[in-house]
Parts: sequence; structure tokens; C-alpha cells
Amino acid sequence: MSYIRKTLGNEEDVILEADHPWAWYAIALLWVVLAVALAILLWLATPAPWTVGLLLILVGATVTLAQILPLWCTEIAVTDQRVILKQGCLRRQTRELGLRHIEQISLDQSLLGRMLGYGKLIIRGTGEGQIQVPEISDPVGFRRAVESARHEAFSGNGDPEPDLKS
Repeated sequence: MSYIRKTLGNEEDVILEADHPWAWYAIALLWVVLAVALAILLWLATPAPWTVGLLLILVGATVTLAQILPLWCTEIAVTDQRVILKQGCLRRQTRELGLRHIEQISLDQSLLGRMLGYGKLIIRGTGEGQIQVPEISDPVGFRRAVESARHEAFSGNGDPEPDLKS
């Protein structure tokens, strides 16, 4: 069970969980493919011992794991009450911001990010609260989910909804 699901409050529901860009997984797996290809070429071209090829494959696997592990250990979600960011496997770090305390949502999306559908968000809250969301797939959709959840949270008790400027 995910951290987010374990920490949901009474009658709190997850609206949207963010995904990491597919390109990050592809780049990480490319390291293993390159290491295996280099090991095979080295084995075919030179009389190098098989241990050198195995070492190359292990280096590729290590680099891949170093890139994928942070993706596996990061959870990002918007619920009907808050935005949650959890990072880390062995050492956990969480940031949470109640929907009623959000003042601004900023989008940072490069040209490549727009073409491949990924980007970063910075969610600022009242006072010192801020969540820097790492690159996620469909950041515009995540932002829309946060704004919709905010609208629902404010319309529930008649409070005027503050305007979000980014």
C-alpha cells in the first residue's frame, strides 16, 4: 500500500496521482542496453575476459537503478483536502499543503517538456508553505485537478474562493 493511501484521513479521497514521464524510464533502461551492447562488442572484438563485460553490465544496471529508484520512491497526489508529495525509500520526506492554503500554482515546462507532455509545478501556500513538484506527466492536468479540488473545498462552506495567479 502506498504512503498516500495509508495517510488518508476520514472521508478523504484521492482525486489524482501524478505519474513520472515515460522518457525518464526509457533513458534509465537505455543505460542497461548500452552496457550490454558494449560488453558484447568488447567480447567479440577483443580477447578481453568475460569479467570485463560483466563489469560493464553491472555498471549499466547500477546507473539504471540509481535513476529509477527515486522515481519508484516518489508519490505525488491531490486529494479532496490537500496536495501530498512523498520522496525517498530509506529516508522519507513529505510535503503536504491543504487546499485552502494554496495561493499560487506555477508551471515550468520546457519546449521538450511540452512536446513530450511533462513539466514541473511549484505550489505556493500561505506563509512559508511550498511544494516543488518534480517533473511529472501531464502537469496541466494535475494543476487542473488541484484547482478543481480547491473550488470544491471552498464551495462546500460558502467561503469566497481566492483567485490563483501564476
